[in-house]
Amino acid sequence: MLEQLADTKAAREVQALANFYAMLSAEPDRATYGIKTVQKANAQNAIETLLISDDLFRAKELKTRQLYVDLVKAIKENGGDVKIFSAMHVSGHRTSPFFHCPNSPSISPLLF
Repeated sequence: MLEQLADTKAAREVQALANFYAMLSAEPDRATYGIKTVQKANAQNAIETLLISDDLFRAKELKTRQLYVDLVKAIKENGGDVKIFSAMHVSGHRTSPFFHCPNSPSISPLLF
């Protein structure tokens, strides 16, 4: 039973990622990366979907973990959808070029 639930979640992650790649190729300006730009977009109620790695919720510093918990909560309260990708699943690995900012060792969210 748990395996079936995991497969369903994984299928939703794969579909969300496919939707993101399609949107990115058609309208690349709709995506933004990094905590500050995502927070700004959320303040303007401009987030339709947030794709975020579950690694962020396991950061060493409590302050960092709380930052992302609060961000996800605020996006949901504003009517946005949040897709949390498992770093352990293939879909999480496929997002890693987007979640890892070149100038930052931290993982950053993105939206579309």
